[in-house]
Amino acid sequence: MGDTDIGASDAPPDDSARRFTSDSGALMIAGVVNGGLGLVFWAVAARTLPVEAVGRSATAVMAATTIGALSNLSMGPFFERFLSTAGAAGRTVILRTHLVVALVAAILALGYVAVAPRAELFTDGGDVVMFVVTTVVVGAFALQDSILIGLLRGRWTAMKNIFHAVAKLVLLLIFAVVLADSTAVLLAWTLPAAVAAGTVGVLIAAARGGLDEMFGRGDTAVPPPAALVRECASLYGIVLVNALLPVTVPLLVVHELGVVDAAYFGVSWTLVAGVTLILSMISGPFVARAAGRPPDLPALVRRQTRLLLAVAAAAALALGVIAPIAMTVIGAEYADNARPLLIAMAVTQILSVPGYVFGGLVRVRRRLGYALCVQIGMAAGVIGLTWALLPRYGLSAVGIAYLIMEFAMILAVVRPIRRMLADIDADAARQP
Repeated sequence: MGDTDIGASDAPPDDSARRFTSDSGALMIAGVVNGGLGLVFWAVAARTLPVEAVGRSATAVMAATTIGALSNLSMGPFFERFLSTAGAAGRTVILRTHLVVALVAAILALGYVAVAPRAELFTDGGDVVMFVVTTVVVGAFALQDSILIGLLRGRWTAMKNIFHAVAKLVLLLIFAVVLADSTAVLLAWTLPAAVAAGTVGVLIAAARGGLDEMFGRGDTAVPPPAALVRECASLYGIVLVNALLPVTVPLLVVHELGVVDAAYFGVSWTLVAGVTLILSMISGPFVARAAGRPPDLPALVRRQTRLLLAVAAAAALALGVIAPIAMTVIGAEYADNARPLLIAMAVTQILSVPGYVFGGLVRVRRRLGYALCVQIGMAAGVIGLTWALLPRYGLSAVGIAYLIMEFAMILAVVRPIRRMLADIDADAARQP
């Protein structure tokens, strides 16, 4: 797992852009593998488990992964922005953050159990315990994605995620026969994530794979405490708002349409989340590279925009054409119920590109206040529209809500993007 990125901060602009593309490419390949094997994973679950068990487990997995991300307290974006230049302080912050995140994940998971429709989602106390453990594990697993990207080890993140995708499928094939309920899905999801997270933790603690050179640096490019608190608060606000959607929307589907429709939604939304994850993976390496080498920012912005447009077009094709056909492998009823939702979400992939460009720029330029307001409006609009439209349009309501709010997002970010790009060009012109 060696890497040659230690001297990335001294690389010329073209080399920085190339390494950004390399890291992003590895992460996107991992995302494609995760998406493909994720479809197979839920196909196996649908073929071997009752539809009610699939609905419960799909809702639980989405909630656990979202709460796990929420428990990271915005440290993921922080690590991506500052870890490449943090030097010796980096490893200490990483290890302490893991302990805090585990505690917060457990507390939030218990809070979710208290407010969720317990009778529909958890059959007994064992299911509750399994859900809490899963949330803690996937919280650490998700945090390490950002940590490795911040350490300029995007390829390690890709390897970790591919391992999880393969291992959880193999374990499901075993557990579905033995357990025959939703616990099979949660166990298959949790065990390989725990192995991967533990392995990465050991590598970081021991400073293996070239990390000793990065942690041995004396320079620490971290903002003053007051600025750091404000920035982390804004980042956490954005993470918190983004986390509302994957938790709230499935609960609205369960409440309004029932657990059977929740199964159709859960499986199809796994594909949507996988495609969206591929697009979001481009931002992390962009921020890490730009933070470590600010003069390269104009070249990185151009490379990031071209990459986002290409990937968004491929994502739209995958969701709008390939995914509905692929879901027939799971069952005709899954494909029929999910098709309108998948087509609507395919269109949103193209519309989301300005939002991703905006998100990367505000993190690099550290202008997060307006970004938080935009995210609050986006989440409130999606939740409100989904709630209002579900009784009439069924699962399609979710896609309609996202389409409307993506248009609103474009209107909100176009002018700030232009201003930041003008500032970047001005800063580049002042460089010697």
